[in-house]
Amino acid sequence: MAIGSKIIIVELRQPYEGATRWVFGGKAAIYHYLPMEVVGVTLNTLQSKINLQSEAYTTRTGAVISQHTLLRAKTNRGKRKE
Repeated sequence: MAIGSKIIIVELRQPYEGATRWVFGGKAAIYHYLPMEVVGVTLNTLQSKINLQSEAYTTRTGAVISQHTLLRAKTNRGKRKE
């Protein structure tokens, strides 16, 4: 099994646009879809002071932000047969 990329999961206390669980490919992508007032922490603080690799982080609004690894299956795509 090949290890994939990281994903960021944001779980909100109150639904925003009908959803409480949001999945992103990076920290900056969070703020393209959710306003800072909903997330409860600025992008600058999230990138510089919060380490999501060790544990989940709960913001002042009660949102829980965590980082996980997306597992991928190994494929033969792109390999040449000789």
